[in-house]
Amino acid sequence: MKSIALLILVTCTSALRRHRLETTAATLRGGEGRWRKVKGGASSLRSSARAWADYLTGANVTTNITTWTRPKKKLKKPSVGPEDQYEVAEAFAEAARAVTRPSLRVIATTVVPACGAVLANGMFLASWPAVAQARTSKQLGALNPLPFAFTFANCVGWLHYGFVCRNHYVFWSNALGCVLGLLYTTTALKLGCPDVVERVAVGGLVIHIGAAYVTGLRLASPAKRKLCAGLVANFILLCYYAAPLSTVAAVVRSRDASSISGPLVLVNAGNGLLWTVYGAAVEDALVWAPNLAGVALAAAQLALKLAFRGARASTTAVAATAAKGVT
Repeated sequence: MKSIALLILVTCTSALRRHRLETTAATLRGGEGRWRKVKGGASSLRSSARAWADYLTGANVTTNITTWTRPKKKLKKPSVGPEDQYEVAEAFAEAARAVTRPSLRVIATTVVPACGAVLANGMFLASWPAVAQARTSKQLGALNPLPFAFTFANCVGWLHYGFVCRNHYVFWSNALGCVLGLLYTTTALKLGCPDVVERVAVGGLVIHIGAAYVTGLRLASPAKRKLCAGLVANFILLCYYAAPLSTVAAVVRSRDASSISGPLVLVNAGNGLLWTVYGAAVEDALVWAPNLAGVALAAAQLALKLAFRGARASTTAVAATAAKGVT
């Protein structure tokens, strides 16, 4: 009787143990329990769990039991996309900032425009002696009043641009020119200048009134306001540059450069060069582009002055020789 009871007990115990191991094996294999929801990096852990389950159940005695290790990260293939291009651009910008000295940038953004403002105001004051003499004599004489009207219209445009951009250098380098240009123009109108001077002054003022309405009341974006004011100022400046072009054409036809003032052209070239450097430093194409064109025009005038200086001297010598032969 005791032998039968002991046999039943051993059989039941063996059955319970085998059922528990089978349940554990099923759970570890992912059939039930928490391992079923494990994804991705747990694949090696699952393999180790299956190996332990097979070992416990005796399904595969020769299975090697391995320990779980962290899976190695796969290296991504290099690809060129917008983010990579942005990183390359940032790297080049950082290299440029490292190469460029901060002191040079400070000079280009403070000292250079300050010198440009002083030089521009000096250019505006240079015409005052001739205008004062005309006011005293009540006659224009050889004074050409057309540049005065262009000066007034040009300075009003850049005054507007400096106000919109909140740029003190641009504003104060044209404030005096605006006042003096208006004074010179009204003086010429009183002394009986051609009608074209009045048309240029009034037409430029009408254009600037329209630009002020658009930038002040119609456009809400600061960038669009800056673009509108800058384009208007550049348009007036290009019209201002058109007058020296006619002088250049006349010099080429007559091969006589006596009408070109060398010192005035040098001052214009220096002023344009200063503002070109400042515009490039602050990355403002509306400033450096027109001034670079002015530097090129001044260089062309200087080249003509040097090229036809010998021709003028030879012509004068021939005329003097002919006068001596006649006398």
